[in-house]
Amino acid sequence: MKKLRKFLNASVMVMTILAMSGLGMFTPNFAKAAASAGDLIKMEGNTSVYYFDGAKRFVFPNEATYFSWYSDFSGVVTIPSSELQSYLLGGNVVMRPGTKLVKITTDPKVYAVEANGVLRHVQSEAQAIALYGTDWAKNVVDVPDAFFTNYTIGTALASGSVPAGSLVKNAGDNSVYYYDGTNYRTIASEAAMTANRLSFANVLTISNPITAGGTAISGMETALVKTSQGGTTTGPVVVGSAVMVSLSAMTPAANDVPMGNSNTILKFNITAANDGPAVISGVKLTAIGLGDPSKITAISVYQDGVKLNNTPRNIDSNKEAQINFTNAVNISAGNTATFEVRATIGDTAKHGLSIAKASDVMSGNSVSGSFPVSGNIFSGADVTVGDLVIDKDGSALSEVTLGDKGATIAKFKLSNNAVEDITVSSITFKKDSSSTASDGVVENLKLNFDGQVIASADSISNRYVTFKLNSPITISKNTANKRLTVTADVVD
Repeated sequence: MKKLRKFLNASVMVMTILAMSGLGMFTPNFAKAAASAGDLIKMEGNTSVYYFDGAKRFVFPNEATYFSWYSDFSGVVTIPSSELQSYLLGGNVVMRPGTKLVKITTDPKVYAVEANGVLRHVQSEAQAIALYGTDWAKNVVDVPDAFFTNYTIGTALASGSVPAGSLVKNAGDNSVYYYDGTNYRTIASEAAMTANRLSFANVLTISNPITAGGTAISGMETALVKTSQGGTTTGPVVVGSAVMVSLSAMTPAANDVPMGNSNTILKFNITAANDGPAVISGVKLTAIGLGDPSKITAISVYQDGVKLNNTPRNIDSNKEAQINFTNAVNISAGNTATFEVRATIGDTAKHGLSIAKASDVMSGNSVSGSFPVSGNIFSGADVTVGDLVIDKDGSALSEVTLGDKGATIAKFKLSNNAVEDITVSSITFKKDSSSTASDGVVENLKLNFDGQVIASADSISNRYVTFKLNSPITISKNTANKRLTVTADVVD
């Protein structure tokens, strides 16, 4: 059984924001030329990965979808930001057929996935057990409502039928077949499995006698490995036509702010058109005001309390800061997302931040708005504010094993040794860089404060998990050693 040792480091959003280390998902390959069809691509400084079909790039909406197609990040190629931005978004990638079952978060119906995101309703638990075994429920992935529109509902799966795209075998027979909806095609060798990125872990053992038909699969077949599943014409989804950028009514008023501390400088809204969703992968911010732009540092963007860039940015010599989101923000059709920009001001001069032009918003959608979209002007003030001190709590954690429920995977203690109370509204944890376990080894994470559960999260994504506190906690001044623990169920 896999064991987990050091697992999480903490970053806390409080009155003083603690900077987080950069994301260490994988060591990228660096492209020497333009991307080729079939490549996995990303740009330097941004961990969002796209599938490139030769003309457009396709978004992986979550980790579960990515790992249904690929086993790791070793094939990802890093390309210049200018090249990445030249490729329009073609849509969202759907779950690979023959891997996971899916359901919408607000509906208990479970579906098998066929080519191009066609869903076949699995009509009963008995039917699910016959196909996927008694642990079939562990194979179900919840698809957020906003991405369920990427799929098409097909006819319900008849009893005794096998979903197209499945790998199957009979008990007592080592031969594996790929069911294409008509024929059971023999997989000729393990090399053929590898060439088509197929996994023995997804092979179903069925009771129906299998008769081989069609041509055997002996090498890589483009139709099997093309992640976009047909491009924009027959692919899963096309994003909406446009987004509108505007200043949020909640953007802070001009004021003096503590120097050397993270403060909210700008809030802006992005609204998706009614004809489809929007995907936002970053934003460029420009310094405004009379102060020295280099005094605006540690810039980060948040959305709904979650930090979007793991490495804070400073204003460069062009008076700009490019903020690339670790995970793209998806905005469903007709909806609005509010973004908060926080930064540190290092002197008493006048400073502010702005989105100067439409092209400074990274999106596959057409961008419009009344530009520049500018926040108010702030001056630094030399004042004393509170400090939250985070330390390890006690000795090393005990090892945990597969099947453990509510296992403790992180322990910290919080102390406030300053002159004022400190309020904590969200806490982000990063999986320890020495951990080789995948994000999916734990689920049902809970954040405990002095023995009480104060927040929960389903899973870890791209090494990070953020707990947003519905009721912020307060660490009173001159208070030491308030206990903070993270527990989780170990499922792999």
